[in-house]
Amino acid sequence: DYPSAEMAFQHLGSWIDVLTTIATGGHTDDPELAEQPTRLCSILITALPSNALQAFSKLKELGNVVTWLLQYPSSSVQGAACALLGDMINGFGAQTFDVVSGDALVTALTPLINPETDLDVLVDASRAVSAVVAAAPSANLSGLVGSLANCIRADVFGSTREGHCQLAFDLCGLLVVSPGAATAKSLCNIAELLYGSSNDYPKREATISFCALMPNPAIHNTLAQAGAVPTFLNMFMKMVFSWQKMSEGDCQRAISAALTVLMNGYNQQLWSVIQSNAPAYIQDIFGHYDIQV
Repeated sequence: DYPSAEMAFQHLGSWIDVLTTIATGGHTDDPELAEQPTRLCSILITALPSNALQAFSKLKELGNVVTWLLQYPSSSVQGAACALLGDMINGFGAQTFDVVSGDALVTALTPLINPETDLDVLVDASRAVSAVVAAAPSANLSGLVGSLANCIRADVFGSTREGHCQLAFDLCGLLVVSPGAATAKSLCNIAELLYGSSNDYPKREATISFCALMPNPAIHNTLAQAGAVPTFLNMFMKMVFSWQKMSEGDCQRAISAALTVLMNGYNQQLWSVIQSNAPAYIQDIFGHYDIQV
């Protein structure tokens, strides 16, 4: 906590000066030297009220160092830079795009978003992309969203599962505004991931976000064109069965709405999936979920 915004601004300006010196000198041999000031800038921006941030005088310098940090040859620094970018957009709003061009962001983020990238960096990158989409809906980021979709993996276990649930949650939010970026494989993988996850909180939030995609025709066109409808319905119902009667409140309502869409769109196919996989659950499903057929 800072006694005044002025003091917080002074510290933020000082850390930006440190990062500018690192960037100007091209120092890429000490990731910790770059990561710590980057994360401190995030903390300071998050702590300051947005109305105070509008008067900040070093936004251009901050934009320059963020663009440089996104290309730093260290995953931890790149992740910190993605987080800082998201915090900049949340704090400074559209002003951010006066100092960091959309093209530069796409160029910097594109090589980061691939299945080989460290999971924590992917989560930071997905949040940065989400922040950009929220602040600049006209930005053409469908390529980045599509790349994120290809990073969703169902074959992960242990501690990484929660991170993948977070990534699935972010991706579903992005697909609401860019549904054409979904792939049949990523949609099936999300359903399988949520079916296998035991982390209640991220699973619950990601399930709600995933179910919100179901009314969108583009999602179903993607599945139909790939011939993936049977696989998807199978994985989706396994996800529903995995909740049994544990889904309550918003999650219960989200599943009910999604099941209504699927039951009306794929009636015979969905019945076949239910009857072949878990006939014992039929009473539970129709007793627990409000399906409007």
